[in-house]
Formats: sequence, structure tokens, C-alpha cells
Amino acid sequence: MKRSPLSPRARRATLAAAILAAGVLGAGTLVATAPRPEARPPEERAWHVSVATVRPGREAPRLAVHGRVEAATATDLAARVAAPVAEVLVREGDRVRAGDVLLRLDDADAALVLARREADVREARAALASVRSELALAERLARERGSVAALADEKLERYRRLFEQRMVARTLLDEVEREGRLAHIAHEEERARVDDGPHRVARQEAILARAEAEAAQARLDVARTGVRAPFDGPVVAVHVGRGDQVDVGTPLLRLVDDASVEVRAPVPADQAARIRRHLAAGGRLVAEGRLGERRLELPLTRLAGNQRDGRTVIDAFFALPDAAPEPGRVLELQLALPPEDDVVALPVTAVYENDRLYRVTEGRLEAVPAEIVGEVEEGAAYRLLVRAPALRRGDRVVTTQLPRAMTGLRVAPVGDEARGGEPAGVAAHEALARETRPDSPTPGPPS
Repeated sequence: MKRSPLSPRARRATLAAAILAAGVLGAGTLVATAPRPEARPPEERAWHVSVATVRPGREAPRLAVHGRVEAATATDLAARVAAPVAEVLVREGDRVRAGDVLLRLDDADAALVLARREADVREARAALASVRSELALAERLARERGSVAALADEKLERYRRLFEQRMVARTLLDEVEREGRLAHIAHEEERARVDDGPHRVARQEAILARAEAEAAQARLDVARTGVRAPFDGPVVAVHVGRGDQVDVGTPLLRLVDDASVEVRAPVPADQAARIRRHLAAGGRLVAEGRLGERRLELPLTRLAGNQRDGRTVIDAFFALPDAAPEPGRVLELQLALPPEDDVVALPVTAVYENDRLYRVTEGRLEAVPAEIVGEVEEGAAYRLLVRAPALRRGDRVVTTQLPRAMTGLRVAPVGDEARGGEPAGVAAHEALARETRPDSPTPGPPS
């Protein structure tokens, strides 16, 4: 029986299947006959880090603090007399000197009162002069009355002898006796006036003193219509204006005493303990700061603790020089602390979580407990002073912040100090920058 020929589509399918089978067979032959590579264990990754060689020694740390200018004395000057405001001579922000006139009140009423009080003084002085004149007259009259009484006594004695000799009548003797008694009475009256004279003088002197005191008060009230600055300082508030009627005690202006202006800055508790010991031993500490273009030196005067937000805060107080800044201003200060022994100056990036460093030992990290004792500036560089008793001179510590640093992590030190002062390779620095940039993947622990 004769076979029917294949269609063109069938012949193409058969050819494609044959080609595919030949390809598969060839690939399998190549795989089976290819040489097998030697198996290698995975290599542990070494993280590139900067290092610094430590040389513990004696350093004077500096503590950066932010202080606020405060005034211990801010006085509200009040009206001492009731009067309209005649003139206000200052504005808020003006600096004044002690004794400067800041404000004037209308003194018309006070001047009238003063005139009456001064008239009372003149009247009291005249009355005192009259009393003293009367006392002087009474003393002269008392002497004269005494002489008359003495003469009356002598006359009476003569008439008694004559009466005994029956040379005068009894009625005449009685008349002489009556005259003698009247002379003694007049003398006693004058003596009484003399004895009472000092009391009358004292009474009139008291009246004069009262009148003078009232006059002095009236003069003081007149003077108080000109409100003067009791001390040097800035005017921080003006409460009244021209034409306002004020009563006694009405606040007029608020003035800050320059001598009481100081800077309050919070300090850490551990640093406060060191500062207290230094001050107790008679030491002196000075903070440095800037006010515009002016460099300031502010001596530390005292420490004080208070409660804020349920916790104890230690504040340091610094004295300000002349022309102190206005209260409320914030100053950045650098406080020079007492020198510390066995400390190392390291970059901020060398300290992990404020309590440890990582030493490089045989290419691996080793955690070392550390304590921050202060700060220091080396030229333009800002460094922390760290005390780590486990460190020895010549040890190398990591100055790079690794996100997952841990004891045993393999590292490859780079940098000048890691090479004994020789420049590091460009490739090493590029690798360090690539590993530590923010968008790089977080390194994991060694595999």
C-alpha cells in the first residue's frame, strides 16, 4: 500500500524537534565533561575603620554649657505720692545710671503742703523763743523775789524785838508778818515758774521737732515727684504715660539691677561634684563666651540645686562683667574644669553609647568600658576627654562609628595613625567612606 506524503507543517515540526534534541544532548555532554572547581570556604568580611593610638595623660577638660542671663533683682518702682504723671523720660530698653531721673510727677500739691509745713516750723520756733524768754524772766524775778523775801524776814525780826520791848503795837507786827508771807508766796510762785520752765521749753521743742519732721516729709514728697534710678541697669518696662493719675503704690517702671545680673547654666551631676570639690579646696573656675564681637570671661560663683519637672537640676552661676547683656539672652559658654589624670582626647565618633570604646586587638574589636570626663578643643577639632582604665599607652581604638560594633568583629584599620603617620591609600579611604555613608547597607555580624 503506498504511503501518503507529509504535509509542509509536519515536516517543519519534525525538523525543530530533531534540532532541540541535538542541543539538549550537546549541553548535557558539555556539563558532564566540564572540569569541577575546587571548593573554597567563605571568607569573613573585614570592616574598614579609622583608629587612633592612645596616650593617656593629664588634660584640663572643658564643659560646653548653655546659660541664660538672669537678674536676681528686678525692682518695680512705685509712686510714693498721689499725683498726675507730668513727664516720662525713659523707654523700655534704655540703660540708666543710679540717680538718673526716670519720670516726673506733678509737684503742685506737694509744694503747697511743703509751704504749710514750713510755716508751722517758723511758728513753732517763735513759740520756743518766747518760752525761753519767759523762763529767763522768771529766773530774774525769782532772784528779786528772793531778795524781797529776805528783806521781809529781816524787817519781821526787827519788829518782833520792838514788840517784845513794847515799842510797837501788835497790829503793826501782824501787818509786817503778813507782808513777809506775801513776799515768800511771790518768791515761791516765781520759783515754780522757773522749775516749770524746762518742761515748757521741752514741750515747745517737741512741737518744733514735729513741725520740722512734717516739713521734711513734705520736702521728701516734693523730691519723690522725680522718680530716680536706685541703681545702674536697663529699664525693662514702663507702666504709665504722661497724664495718668497715680496713687501711692502704683507701679511706674520696672528696672533691673546690673549688679545682680548673672548667668545660670545647668551642669551634669557628675561634673557638679568635681566642681564642688574644686571650689571647696579654694580653686577658681572661669568660663569663656562671646557677646557679639566681645570676648567674655565669667567667673563661676556658686552651684545650686533645685527641683524642675520632678527631678533635681544642678545649676552653675557665673558673674557677668560690666555692660552685661539683657536678661533672657542665651550664651554659649566653655567652662574650664579642673585638670584630670589618665585621660585621652578622642573624636566623638570613638565613643559608643557614652560608656565604651573599642580597642583593636589582632584585627578584631574588643569593648573597653570608658567614662567621659569633659571636652577639649584641639585647634579646630572638637574632642572628648575619656578615661578608660583598661587602656594602655600605645593601644589603638576605633574612631569610626560602626552601626553593629561588637567584641570579636573583624576590622581592617585605615588612616594616618593606623599606618604610623604615613598617608593611607586612596582606595582604603574610599572603602571606609562607602561603608559608613548613611545610604550604605547596615553591616551585620561576621559570618
